[in-house]
Amino acid sequence: MNNCTFNSFIVFIFYILCCMKCYAANLRVVSDSSNVATFVKKHSLQKSNEYIIEIITNNETLKQKAIKINTTHNFTKAYCSDFFIALTNSDTNDKAAMCVLDLRNDDILVCEANFNTNNELVSTYTKNKLITTENGCYIEIMRVWHNDDWESSENNLYLRLGDKIPNKCTIQWIYSAKTKSFRILNYGQNASNNEYSIMQYPIKGIVLN
Repeated sequence: MNNCTFNSFIVFIFYILCCMKCYAANLRVVSDSSNVATFVKKHSLQKSNEYIIEIITNNETLKQKAIKINTTHNFTKAYCSDFFIALTNSDTNDKAAMCVLDLRNDDILVCEANFNTNNELVSTYTKNKLITTENGCYIEIMRVWHNDDWESSENNLYLRLGDKIPNKCTIQWIYSAKTKSFRILNYGQNASNNEYSIMQYPIKGIVLN
């Protein structure tokens, strides 16, 4: 096989792989938990996404279960505490979204937020994404938001939306288990008067075992 034929073969294999419409991936999980271990796998098929959340809890006795959820959101990262598991689409340029699972009662809520990273002190970075179509593949350059600065308590979950050096971002995305509601607040001294509109709704999780 000469170099030209070999190179053509490699290009053909790459084209087949990149045009596959279904893929599975493990999400990176940031954890502050001492009693809960979480593993999240995503299966994507065209416009829908399926997430399998495997939970192992060590509270006197070892308990294990898996929950499946389906959503249109492209969640890419996860966070785990002793009370909550949260998924975010923080390294995409989609409308910002968070999904929270309350481990005490298996409530699952999704929040879609409307904030403009260009107008706020939210850190962003450039990312290249491979887009597949029926006519082939191409590279899309995106400007996406990203942050893993989580805090949690028994009843609240906090995500700080990032830093833009040299200014500290003071925007927090908060979930309250008591009220089962989300808020986005700006604690900065020079905070804008912008109100961050959100939409939240419950989704159903299927317990697999």
